[in-house]
Amino acid sequence: MGSVIWYTHTEDEGQPRRSEKGSRGFLLGGFAVAVITAGFAFLGVYISNRKQAALVAYRLEKLEEKVDKHNNVVERMYKLESRVETLEKQKM
Repeated sequence: MGSVIWYTHTEDEGQPRRSEKGSRGFLLGGFAVAVITAGFAFLGVYISNRKQAALVAYRLEKLEEKVDKHNNVVERMYKLESRVETLEKQKM
């Protein structure tokens, strides 16, 4: 691979000056930026998923409480209906 050519201006000369940087340094800088960006993206997704998982767990817990209350009411109604049926039979 060839080297990358950069043109820089100097205050004293007023003319562009040619300086060469190795392509390896240029690519490593770009790679470092990509790795840092990917790291922050991963961190953001991880934090977001943890919050979402906590919210789902909380909502599931509340739903289970509601289901338990409902099941308790159903059991009580079944017992009540059995007692009413027994009382009706005794009346007759």
